Amino acid sequence: MGLSQATMHRLAAAGSRMLGTTLEVVTFLTKTTPTSAPVMRPGITAQLIGYSLHALVAAGGEILATDRQCRIKASDLTWAPTPYDELTRADGTRWRILSVTEGVGRPWVLLPIRQVG
Repeated sequence: MGLSQATMHRLAAAGSRMLGTTLEVVTFLTKTTPTSAPVMRPGITAQLIGYSLHALVAAGGEILATDRQCRIKASDLTWAPTPYDELTRADGTRWRILSVTEGVGRPWVLLPIRQVG
């Protein structure tokens, strides 16, 4: 049997405290379709994680060494991410979501992202 939403929220909050300074605040520009107007969602706390060498090899070239995973608390995600969404880091770099297949039913959502600007 799965964990309740309240339990998953507590686990994610504990993870946030443990991760400490490795978290950063990003801004998402979300779109439901490629041509829809973007909606700005500022102040999202995330952790950007690089892929391991094992993951890069296992992906067979679909993941680049510069790609990252964007880890966000599921409770902070108030929209359904799409591959048309972009996030902007504090240094001004822009990243696009590659897929939205990971994280359903977990306290954290992992979004594979690639730098686009």
